[in-house]
Amino acid sequence: MITLTAVVVGVRLKLADPIPQLVFLDLMRSTPRCACQSAGPKVRHAGTPKLAKFLQLRFCHVDPSHIRLWGDRLAGEGLALGADYLTLTFDRNFHERVYQQPSLFPRPDAENRVIIVTGTGSSQFSCLICEHLSDVNTLTPSQCLPLYVYDTSDVEKQGDQIPLDLTLSRNHAITDYALKTFRHHYEETSISKEDIFYYVYGILHAPDYRNTFAKDLKKQLPRIPFAPDFWAFSRAGRELAELHIGYEAVEPYPLREIVSPNAPDNPWDLYRMTQMKFNKNRTALTVNEWITLKGVPSEAFEYQVSGRSPIEWVVDQYRVTKDSKSGIVNDPNDWARETAQNPRYIIDLAKRAVRVAVETVKIVKNLPPSL
Repeated sequence: MITLTAVVVGVRLKLADPIPQLVFLDLMRSTPRCACQSAGPKVRHAGTPKLAKFLQLRFCHVDPSHIRLWGDRLAGEGLALGADYLTLTFDRNFHERVYQQPSLFPRPDAENRVIIVTGTGSSQFSCLICEHLSDVNTLTPSQCLPLYVYDTSDVEKQGDQIPLDLTLSRNHAITDYALKTFRHHYEETSISKEDIFYYVYGILHAPDYRNTFAKDLKKQLPRIPFAPDFWAFSRAGRELAELHIGYEAVEPYPLREIVSPNAPDNPWDLYRMTQMKFNKNRTALTVNEWITLKGVPSEAFEYQVSGRSPIEWVVDQYRVTKDSKSGIVNDPNDWARETAQNPRYIIDLAKRAVRVAVETVKIVKNLPPSL
């Protein structure tokens, strides 16, 4: 996994001066969705005075001796804390610890799915699935259980970047031994490694499994039992995976939109928000001074990832903020305008977050006993 502790240039910027060619030129052109601030300059090596001055003036206070910059970089999406995608440049020169992520996502177009579980020492167990790079603190802390592992040992790389014109070989992370064991136990030769992968995701959501092993799940990686009904959990895990990965495409939950009579006609002004807020009993969500969403069901808060429901993550992450040190403004309205090109993107995302939670609760409640 990646650790966002290097000098990471903010990606939601409007600069008057030309950007130095060596500084994330590809990233700046990609018009990503929000800004990444660094937790402190931890990369080491001498950098150019021009680059140091550029970073000091526009982003944060940087010691020139703590800058290391080379030409190779890998731009793509990554999953940050909770369930919020950020655009980043993935590179060993800027990320001190990349762990095994280059084997899971060797380049931006690499297809993979990864089950993320909380690591040892977590206060509570959570799991999530994604198809992009993930931050080491996505679930504070996290461990990755991939569907595939790519073999890049014989590939001539440019740093961590794999040329896009090469075909990479990949193997299932589920071992042959595991496949043989599952087939033998269930007396089912049709079980595939992919079926086992989604079975694991289904088991990790089972309430009786989580309750029985609550203490163990805080101290060690999950141990997967042989449930009485393999296919029920494999199908449920696949449904949950499609729901959680494709959350931006699900049908928005039919929350009632209460619009003020004096609301502006321009949709970009109408749906612009600064910070959304729940009412006292969390049945309504105030989007801005003109719009309130009512009818938020209690199920919207039952499904949680790392202590928050999807709608709570949206409220927390989708707000206008300004970093006090760098001055970088993170405005999700810019993403709605420039990339999504949809003035309703944020309000519909809030509704979709409710839909994801409600459907997840429905699937989980219909799971058979896992033990």
